Formats: sequence, C-alpha cells, structure tokens
Amino acid sequence: MFCWTVLTLAFGQTTFDGIDDNTFERFNLPESPTVHARMLERAVEFDILSVEIESSAWNSPHLFVRERLSTKLFAHGDVARLNNAWSHSLSEQERCRLALRLYDLGETDSIVVGASAPIENGVSWPVFAQGTLEDRWTCALAAAAIIDLQAPFQSVLQRADFPLSMPFVWDVYWFAQASTISDIRPQMEWVEEGLRAPLWTVLTLRDSEWTDAYTKQIPSWGVGECMDAVDVLWTVGTTEYLLKRESEDSLQGSPVTKTVILELLSVLSQHSSTCKEWSRFAKWSIQSSHVRRLKKTFTDIAVVRDDLIGAFRVIGSRSAVSKNQARKIRRWVEPLYKRGFEDTVLLELLQGVHLWANSDTIEWLRSLEKSTTDALLLLEIHSALYRIDRNQLSQ
Repeated sequence: MFCWTVLTLAFGQTTFDGIDDNTFERFNLPESPTVHARMLERAVEFDILSVEIESSAWNSPHLFVRERLSTKLFAHGDVARLNNAWSHSLSEQERCRLALRLYDLGETDSIVVGASAPIENGVSWPVFAQGTLEDRWTCALAAAAIIDLQAPFQSVLQRADFPLSMPFVWDVYWFAQASTISDIRPQMEWVEEGLRAPLWTVLTLRDSEWTDAYTKQIPSWGVGECMDAVDVLWTVGTTEYLLKRESEDSLQGSPVTKTVILELLSVLSQHSSTCKEWSRFAKWSIQSSHVRRLKKTFTDIAVVRDDLIGAFRVIGSRSAVSKNQARKIRRWVEPLYKRGFEDTVLLELLQGVHLWANSDTIEWLRSLEKSTTDALLLLEIHSALYRIDRNQLSQ
C-alpha cells in the first residue's frame, strides 16, 4: 500500500489525524500554484481532501488554485464543499461562477436570494460587478442565467471586449443562454487571437447555426489556434459532465453530442497536416477506438513529442482496457523507456498508465521517482501508483 501512504501524507487524509508537517515545504506550494492546484485535483479525485487542506486552498492567494479546485468540485457535483467557499474571500468572478455552478447543481433558492446580497450573509454574488473585465462578464452571465436580468450582459457586450480566459470560455459553453450566444455573434470580430478559436468552438457547439461561419473562420487561424480548437472538442467529447450540459430548457440551445463534435473535428482536420493528426487522436479518444491504431505511433522510431502526447492522451481518456490491449500497450511502450521521455510526455503517460501497468511498470515508475526532483512529476508519479494500487485492490 505504498501509494496510499504517500498520498495520505501529501494531501491530508481520511485515516490519520492532521497532515504531514513537511507537505507544503516539500511541494513548495506558495511558490508553485500549478503543483498546489494539481494536488487539490488529485485529492478530490481520490476522495482524500481534508477539511484543513480545503480551507487553505480557498484562502490561496492564487486565483488559479482556487478556480481549479472549484472546477474539480463542480465536475464531481460536490455541493457541500462548493458551499464552503462562500465563507472565504473570493473575487467577484469567483462568486458569480460559484453561483452559476451551485444554481446548476440545484441550489436554486439560496442562489437567487444571494443576488446582490451583503457578503456577510454568506451566499452573495454581485449582479453588477465593478472589478476586472472577467469579473463583469462572469457576473453578467450569472445575472442573465439565474435571475433573467439582461442589463449587465448588454453593458459588457457593448464594449466588444472579451476576457482572455479559458474559465470564461467554459462559462459560455455551460451557462450562456441561446439568446446570449446569439447576441455575442456580431461582436466576434473583436475577439483577440488567443481566445477566438476556443470561443468560436464552444459557441458552435452550443448553436449548430454557427457551423458555416465557423468553417469560414478556420483558414485564418494559425496551427496553434486550430489545435486549441481541437483541444476544446477533445475535452468536451471525453468529459462526462461536459457532455451532459444539454438542458430541458429550450433557452439553453442545441444539445451537444459526440456526433456534432466528430463533425467539427472533421472540419478542423482540413486546416493543416498537424491539425489533422491532432484531430485524428481526438476522434480516437471520443470513439474509444481500438488501441491497435496507436501501434504505428509508438513503434515509429522518428515519432515526435506531440504524437506521443496524443497517443498517451487517447489511452488516458479510456475508463478501462482489456488484458490483451494492456499487453500490447506495454509491448509498444516499454522499448521507449531507454530512450527516455520529455516531462510533457511523461505527464500525459502517467494519466493512463494504471490501465496497462504490471509489476515491471511499477518498478520503472519507482525508479523514475528516484531520478527526478520535479515536484509536479513526483506528484503525478505518486498519483499513478495510487491508481494502480486501487485497480489491483478492485480486482
């Protein structure tokens, strides 16, 4: 039970009192928000998030850390822990996003009452935000979706200025009403380059009438933008709670289906050879294609980093593989150990290694643990070993 011991010490646990005194120093959390956020996500995933660690996370000085925790709790439908956030000092966008998420999870009465309520009341979110651009946009979406007040949204829309933020993109995907999406369309020409591909993609997912305009936009994008668009489709197509966003409310627009996602991936694949290859991996993930399709990638002596990342992401998106498939994956991947992997490839490999690992894989992971000092990589190695232990126990 090596992995259980490591993770309970790292996260603050369910079977021991308190947390390890060296945990924060070891992972250098104040200076490493990325590692802190990933630790929290793993703690939620493994259901070992202690009250102390949760409270310290809501008080983190990093918006990134607090947002990642909130997103993970929303994906798990954890109403109780999301409600805990109200008692902490949150930005306006966090309060409005929290209101949107809890309203979606059924906390309708308290969220409606919390509109523009005093902060000391606990549940409180501003209808008219006064802070950053993202504060104002998030709260405008909340006002429209929760209390059907359109004035804040029309106010920010008239400025034709959008926050360069993926949390904002996902807010539009999940919470924007059909009328909101329709109103955004005339302003899309003002969207900055780093945002336009993801935002165009979620808007097209939400309203199929955007497809022709979307197709015309794609040739003007760079390769990186096209891959960003594929990533959005890939994430939605392989994430259960994102696929469930369709609502019985007719105001919420078109239902999102895997068929729609695959059609858009086919459109994106025409952009360039690089985007075509990335789209191909995304399709295999969404369709849960047989792993034999990955053989060419793993056995290609000249394989490039992005293709390895794509192949490992395909495996990691599955919930299970057969024993025969696991043997094939090991046969293809084990010869690559000696060549070594870049950290970005390793991090993707570790997300799905529990599906195909055997005792030799565990030995390799433990040797990898001894040879690295990178905190994020160590955390993901421990998480992978934990999943392997959990799989073995369940079998």
